[in-house]
Amino acid sequence: MIFLPYHKFFICNNGPSLTDWLIAIGTIGLAIVAIWGERLRRIIFRPKLKCSQVKITNQNIKPWGETTELIEVQVYRLPITNIGSPALQVSATVIYISNANPERFIPIPLNWTHVDDRERDISTEDEVFLDLFQRTTDKRYAWQWPKFGFISEKELSDISKSDEPIKITIKLSEKYSVLRYVNLVLNYKEGTCIVENL
Repeated sequence: MIFLPYHKFFICNNGPSLTDWLIAIGTIGLAIVAIWGERLRRIIFRPKLKCSQVKITNQNIKPWGETTELIEVQVYRLPITNIGSPALQVSATVIYISNANPERFIPIPLNWTHVDDRERDISTEDEVFLDLFQRTTDKRYAWQWPKFGFISEKELSDISKSDEPIKITIKLSEKYSVLRYVNLVLNYKEGTCIVENL
């Protein structure tokens, strides 16, 4: 004798009930959450990065070459506060410089202050700092500055030669998406750098 599992579907020809549909939809929903849950959560609850005006601090550093002498440089850093959900693996890249030759310009990755890395997590309500560049008024070493980032030390001599304000755009991205763009106006001769879109 063969026993079939009891289910009202076998004894009713009216089709699946509302309960059957809810169970099926719930099962599919759980599968979607299990596979894409993190991405869906990141879409609904996004990080929100808020920038403040650039902070300038003076530091003494050793320049390139065979010397033990220290020179004073101004270090420009961008304060960023996360007022949304935690941001994962955030990176920052200079994607535009108004006086750069577009045919030769390559996006420049920036580093995070005190992390010595190009990616970092930013928790909710955390304030972090992004290393923009360094500048010196010491004419003996002015050719070495500014340097975007402190690991790659990429030189952009066109900036220090410009008498006009320079527009710079930085892209802030995280693991899954672009978070925001930051527009700066740099006057290298005067030593000022203003955030246009706080």
